[in-house]
Amino acid sequence: MASVEQLYKDYGILADAKEKAGEHEDTYKSILSAIEGGTSEKRLAAQFIPKFFKYFPSQSERAIHSQLDLCEDDDSSIRRQAIKELPNLCKASPDNHFHIADVLTQLLQSDDPQDTSTVNTALMALFKLDAENTLGGLFNQILTGEDLVRERAIKFLSSRIRTFPEEVFTTQVEEAMIAKCKEVLADVTGEEFILFMKILSSTKTMQSLQGRKQLVDLVVEQADFESEFVATEPDLVDRLTQCLKQAVPLFSKNVASTQFVSYLCEKVIPVLEDLRPAQTEKKPPPALESANGEGKENEKDEEGNKEEKENKEETDDKDKDGESEEKMDDDKKEDDKPKVGEGVAEEKGDKEGEQKDDRSAVHLEILKYLAEMAVHSGDIPVEPQVSHVYKSLLDFMPLPPPEAEAEQAEDNEDEPQLQFSVVECLMHTFHCLVRKQPDFLAAEENADRLKDFRIRLQYFARGVQRYMKQLRLALRGKTGVQLKTDENKIRVAALRITANINTLIKDLMHNPPSYKSAIVLSWKPIQKQGAAGQSPDAAKKRPNITPITFDKKSSAVVGGGKKARGDPYSPPGGKYSNKAGRAPTGGDANYGDWGSSNYGNYNRNRGRGRGRRRGQYY
Repeated sequence: MASVEQLYKDYGILADAKEKAGEHEDTYKSILSAIEGGTSEKRLAAQFIPKFFKYFPSQSERAIHSQLDLCEDDDSSIRRQAIKELPNLCKASPDNHFHIADVLTQLLQSDDPQDTSTVNTALMALFKLDAENTLGGLFNQILTGEDLVRERAIKFLSSRIRTFPEEVFTTQVEEAMIAKCKEVLADVTGEEFILFMKILSSTKTMQSLQGRKQLVDLVVEQADFESEFVATEPDLVDRLTQCLKQAVPLFSKNVASTQFVSYLCEKVIPVLEDLRPAQTEKKPPPALESANGEGKENEKDEEGNKEEKENKEETDDKDKDGESEEKMDDDKKEDDKPKVGEGVAEEKGDKEGEQKDDRSAVHLEILKYLAEMAVHSGDIPVEPQVSHVYKSLLDFMPLPPPEAEAEQAEDNEDEPQLQFSVVECLMHTFHCLVRKQPDFLAAEENADRLKDFRIRLQYFARGVQRYMKQLRLALRGKTGVQLKTDENKIRVAALRITANINTLIKDLMHNPPSYKSAIVLSWKPIQKQGAAGQSPDAAKKRPNITPITFDKKSSAVVGGGKKARGDPYSPPGGKYSNKAGRAPTGGDANYGDWGSSNYGNYNRNRGRGRGRRRGQYY
């Protein structure tokens, strides 16, 4: 085992030998033996081993193992120095690149933030040397490593993928990474699926039209449309919502959403009310814990009994009226005490309410995704897909009550509970799908269906317009600051929802129904037609065309409504142009007599005299 002095001596020998350092193999072995020494010896060995590594190929395996041993040392300073020097081993021996990248990926499981930062830096250095082999080592641990290593390797890749320069992350490297990602996607969790979709979406290949189609195919595979959908399985419901969330941004007029829309309409819409989302664990309320504490309840009962006995001894001489009043007070105290049964019933009611809210949120989330996808859907069959959407829409659009019930409801000021958010999603989906299947409502054999639908539309429109009126009154006169309150934000969103429904109802009330209107769904941001200060007509022009403009001076208007003349022509100067004289100024000049002594004296009535030749001067 070499000492510090010996290590410096060995270093001097190898440094002085330069390219002939390989002749001093025993000196390099002395450096390798220092990993068994103290802190100072190990720190020096961590620096010297990689520096002279390339000169001793016969000792490469021992040198790599020695350096990796230092990466796991108990001393943090030695670990970081050894990790920092690992990329230098790859510079000297590219064949070991995959192995070093694999080891560095394993080191990501460290809980020390400084160690993790050093590992990240070393991995980025490896990417600059050989990105493809570094990806190989990284994905090897993602596919075969422990859960913690897998998780941190995926997060490293998703956070650093955008920072790679183009000369490092070439097309060949990108294709290799995409192939590895597809391999990993065969078995991933929901969180991992989101991260890999983020990784793939950031690549240039996947940003093209064909790339987005590949991403859609990956989401289809993950959603597993071929398997039976069980609405009561929370894991299946969660997987479906995650896949829909990843798929929605990928669709466009060139990337159809037909497969997703058809699946949702056929398999999910009929069982929408049966969906069971994943439940989150919640702590019981403090009041519930006290209500369930039998020991505390018994203690209260015993204390109450003692007080009753004492009161009874003191009040033996009291009359019956006093005794009856005391008995009534005791009964009242007993009634006021918390009861275990009531606490359990209240807990059960709270849980049912929370579950109902969770189900409603998931229902609305899926319907929103369906409404967004329906815009880019192709033709889907009327039966059963369109029919299922229509039936689900009718469930939220009641028929008007009979006249007697309607009058009674008006007297009581009762209004039907209309779920506008759900109706907006379903009506927009129906509007998009029936646009391609107009006979669903307009055909003669469907006259009764259209009649019933219009009755429901008219009744629903009354509720929509009444609510819109209330919202406008509530928002009237509100300033920008006031509109930012939570209450007014809800009102603004509700106004957008009802306005969209009203637009769709107007279309469907046409004879035959029309499908020309296009709305911006209430949860989507409103896109501005043009840039600030730009007219809508200018915004429609193609950006690659430069518009023709005129100089303001040429169209300037002077007094009397006449346009001002431009600057007079000035002939070129120089030795060949001196004889031309100077240009006349000040209106219609005597152009025929340039340079004469009476320049500018001309007859303003030239050409107008009787019997005179045009242009004759006097």
